[in-house]
Amino acid sequence: MCTIEGETQWNDAQVRFGPYDSSCALSNDDDGEDCAIAIKHEENDDDIEEEEENYGASGDFQMDREKFSFVFPHPTQRKVGNTGSDDGFDSKETKDNENGDDDGKMMIRIDLEGYHPKSNITYCSTGLTMWPAAENLCDHLLKNPNLIQGKRVLELGSGLGLCGLLAHLMTEKDTFVHMTDGDTDVLGHLRKNIAFNSRTLDESKNTDDSNDEASGSTLKCSQLLWSQDNALNFLQKKSDSIKYDSIIASDIIYAMCVVEPMWETIQELLKPDGVFLFAFARRQVAVTIDQVLEAGEKAGFTYTECEETDSGKDLFVYAFQWK
Repeated sequence: MCTIEGETQWNDAQVRFGPYDSSCALSNDDDGEDCAIAIKHEENDDDIEEEEENYGASGDFQMDREKFSFVFPHPTQRKVGNTGSDDGFDSKETKDNENGDDDGKMMIRIDLEGYHPKSNITYCSTGLTMWPAAENLCDHLLKNPNLIQGKRVLELGSGLGLCGLLAHLMTEKDTFVHMTDGDTDVLGHLRKNIAFNSRTLDESKNTDDSNDEASGSTLKCSQLLWSQDNALNFLQKKSDSIKYDSIIASDIIYAMCVVEPMWETIQELLKPDGVFLFAFARRQVAVTIDQVLEAGEKAGFTYTECEETDSGKDLFVYAFQWK
């Protein structure tokens, strides 16, 4: 694993396979020195280094790499001509990831690189692949662009970046999208996917933790690890102390111990009149949607089930607002 300055070396294997110490591991202090790993060890330094490597991505998984491509109708459905690239998409030469289909309708294409869902590496970093609820959340955003257009949007657990990139590409430049993840390996892949898919090359350069929103950037990527203290620190140092109109997330719950820190983070970062859009896929984990909903109510939120829910496939989409 590698980090940029000010980031904590961390991945979610430490939740699945070891103690989850939010007071230590979930730190976003600028010096990045206070806590490098969530698991408390008593072994020597060599043992710690070896265990960190076991948690991270390695060359053993290169054969498991996977490309994911998605095409969505632009919610405005403006008429445009085809851009003329062979595959209908060239992020390096077109202004937007927007291309006309045969009927002249504007389409948005997003190409992501990650790992196959069955790769063992996803047990260490779940965000390195695509999970099913992300497309349900994308459908909800496309049907309800008013929830993000012209607003400050925060994505929790961006993973490979599908939902956040769609929010960025389907809106005008008065929309600010802040994509985040906590996992160090995931952040590396996420930043590459942002650079390839973001609206312009100039904006794609502004995807690190530099506080460049005032310069006109409409897309930003930062590390965010969940807890009340870390959310307050993130708000001050990464968000100019300005909360978010909308928070979006999909497929981010894989252990019960992360539910409370997630809600603590939302409590600190969502505006009083804001909305949290949450997509959940029932997987082979010991967490149910009912447990997440109950925790949300205790945290002070009310919720509405969205039409994109497909209960037959255990896929759920909910909109939360403050009570």
